[in-house]
Amino acid sequence: MHTFDLSPAAAAERLVAFLNSHGVGYEAGRDLLAASQPPVQDSAALGYPRVPFPAGQDLAQALALRGLLLDGVGTDAAAAQDALNAIADALPWVYRFGADGLAAPAPVHDALAARVLADLAAVGTAGHWKRIKVCANDACRALFYDTTKARTRRWHSF
Repeated sequence: MHTFDLSPAAAAERLVAFLNSHGVGYEAGRDLLAASQPPVQDSAALGYPRVPFPAGQDLAQALALRGLLLDGVGTDAAAAQDALNAIADALPWVYRFGADGLAAPAPVHDALAARVLADLAAVGTAGHWKRIKVCANDACRALFYDTTKARTRRWHSF
C-alpha cells in the first residue's frame, strides 16, 4: 500500500484531480470513471498514482463520493455527512503512524474511495474545503485549489 502526503495542500490537489475527472475544461465530456473507458492499471489520472483503478464496489463508491463532493464544492462539506459516513462505514480502516509519531486513519486496502475520504478528512480538518472552488470561466468550470492568502482567486476570470 502506498503512503500519500496528507498535508492539506497535497490532499487538496489530489481531491481536485479526482473531482475534475468527471470531464471539465479541456476534458469536457470525457469522464475518467466512466465504464466505457478502457481499463488502466492505476488511478494516476484521477490524482492517485499506484492506487488500483476502481472496479466493482470501489467504482460505485468512487462515483457516489465524487457526486457528493461535487455537489458540496463551495458549501459546507458537513451537508453530506450521512452519505459520507455510509461510504466510510463500508471501508476497513486502521491507524498508521508517521515518522513524527502522529497517527492518521488509513484504509486497509488501496481502494480509491478510501484514499479520497482520507484526503477529504485532511482537507476538512485543516479548514481548507472551501478553498476548493469552481473556475469563474463558464467555458471551463474546472475545480482548483485556491492557495491565495485572501482566498479570492478566480482562476480563468477573464
